[in-house]
Amino acid sequence: MSTIRQPSRFKKFLSGKGFYVVLGLCLLVIAGVTIATFSDGFGFSGDPDPAPSDPDGQQVAEPVTNLPDTRTTVSTTVPTTTRTTAPTTAPTAADPLFVLPGSNEVVKGFSGTTPVFSNTMGDWRCHTGADFGGNEGMTVKAIADGTVVKIEEDPSWGECLVIDHGFGVQSRYCGVTASVKEGEKVSVNDVIGSLSGVPCESADGCHLHLEVTVSGNYVDPVKTIDKEVKYKEESAPSEIIGSR
Repeated sequence: MSTIRQPSRFKKFLSGKGFYVVLGLCLLVIAGVTIATFSDGFGFSGDPDPAPSDPDGQQVAEPVTNLPDTRTTVSTTVPTTTRTTAPTTAPTAADPLFVLPGSNEVVKGFSGTTPVFSNTMGDWRCHTGADFGGNEGMTVKAIADGTVVKIEEDPSWGECLVIDHGFGVQSRYCGVTASVKEGEKVSVNDVIGSLSGVPCESADGCHLHLEVTVSGNYVDPVKTIDKEVKYKEESAPSEIIGSR
């Protein structure tokens, strides 16, 4: 005689209301997983995750005060090319070694050791300088760098000053009221005085009588200065040499 097995209690539970209980538990598990997933992404307030931190625990956007920001930032700005423009101003030329003391008109040239006639004195005498034409009060300039070594009043030559240029070279300006003092250093082209008059050459009009000596010997001031000048017709070098 065969034995008929009775259904187990679990099967009886599932065949009754237990099925619905199990179904409800499954739904609760699914709901819990869903809630946990959304909680991790947005938190309980629903806000997105905060910005990730750098490895040192500092916020990437705001480094900690007083600490250097050692992070490398890649710049997308294209650098501006800077071009260096060469200066357009020409370099200033050096001052000349010698200049004319005033005008470039020579009213009476240098005669050296050859006597020439003096219209003022009415005799023949050596003309040891060059006479540059001008008007009373006209400015007179130093022909080269040097030091004023003498200022004097001469009965024949009027007010005179002497400049020592070094290397044995001196220049003497006669008929000039000085605007400088003895011992004063002057540069080429500096104003040193104004024309006044030369008593022993007064018949030749107002002019500067300029003498240049090298080691005490008179030389032609025009050749020393080596600048272009124009002579009055009667005072050209070939015509100033007279004979008794």
